[in-house]
Amino acid sequence: MLKEVNSTSRGFLNLNKNTAQTALVWVAGLFLFSALLSIVLKTSGPVVPDWMRRYSLQFYLLLALGYLYFATGWRPLLRISPRALCICFLIFAGYVGGLKLIDLFFAWKDGPAIGNRKVFGLVEEVFLMVIAAPILEELFFRDVLFRALYTKWQSLFVPVLFSSVFFMIAHMSLYPGAFLLGLISAGLLYVSGSIIPSIIFHALSNLSWFFLPVLFPNLYKTLFEMKLLNLFYR
Repeated sequence: MLKEVNSTSRGFLNLNKNTAQTALVWVAGLFLFSALLSIVLKTSGPVVPDWMRRYSLQFYLLLALGYLYFATGWRPLLRISPRALCICFLIFAGYVGGLKLIDLFFAWKDGPAIGNRKVFGLVEEVFLMVIAAPILEELFFRDVLFRALYTKWQSLFVPVLFSSVFFMIAHMSLYPGAFLLGLISAGLLYVSGSIIPSIIFHALSNLSWFFLPVLFPNLYKTLFEMKLLNLFYR
């Protein structure tokens, strides 16, 4: 009975059978593509243009999303509801407020650090990390993969876990930050009924790499000294 109620109340997450199966094929293709790309980079790395290294995953995701949109009838959950807007506000306030509280704690514990006034990154890096990656990755790994897994299992645990694991592996490493981001983003989609909060959270998480040393120098200093930055940023 609980399973039936859950399926009905979250029916917006379900994809049609063809879309769900096709989505899983594209996921399998992603790892084949990543493996081939890795081999190419190792054997002929200098020959491959830098832009291809940086945007290869995004190009693949764009192709997959385009195919799913036009060939299977998949439509992203771009709902703008009061609940989604409220969650977006809470994400921003909670994320920034949480970082500030942690920063103040380390300032009290170890003494205030001098902020790094140089913001990391270039315009292209900002575009990739704050716009292209959050939109394409959230649409593929959450709005497509998570929903495809949810359609098959009609439960929350397995889709959240596996979509987050696949998202981490897609970064070509055991990257805890990506896994945690995947867990939270999937939960946001499930609760809000919209992919927009997940995109905003993903973008804000990536953007924090640029503003962390400026706005939260005590937290940045502690993460750097404890060699924990690589757990959250790549």
